[in-house]
Amino acid sequence: MTLTWILQDAETRPRWSANQLIELVRTLQSDIPHLFVEWNVAAGEGWARLLSDGDLCAAIRAPTTVARELRFAFVRRDCRCSNDISRILSASGADVVWVSDFDESNLAIAAHDLAVFIDGDVPPLHVFDPDRFAAGDLIFVSE
Repeated sequence: MTLTWILQDAETRPRWSANQLIELVRTLQSDIPHLFVEWNVAAGEGWARLLSDGDLCAAIRAPTTVARELRFAFVRRDCRCSNDISRILSASGADVVWVSDFDESNLAIAAHDLAVFIDGDVPPLHVFDPDRFAAGDLIFVSE
């Protein structure tokens, strides 16, 4: 299994505001009518989850109303709308990482880039291994 390195030089990646992501969510829902978005910007949720047929198809790194966040998303390959989601996200300038499963541990990230991504201290190794983790793990530690 090959590891996918993500977010190299994270501090140089483009960021978006809550208003920009709200507009993107409107575009996604307009272009993909069966898509359901779970995200509460007022609650400060760190990820917007895109569901189709009850399945998680994508997770978008979400900003708060007071802080911008990296334009980044995970998209699950086998979702029926994944190509449309990826096209819209890519057009918005987001870094898109394709995953087969949100629980498959095949991702890696440099410790410095992880700290930038989560905007804080890197979790202890027994909590999060930056050399081998799943998309769901990164979502958990950065929520």
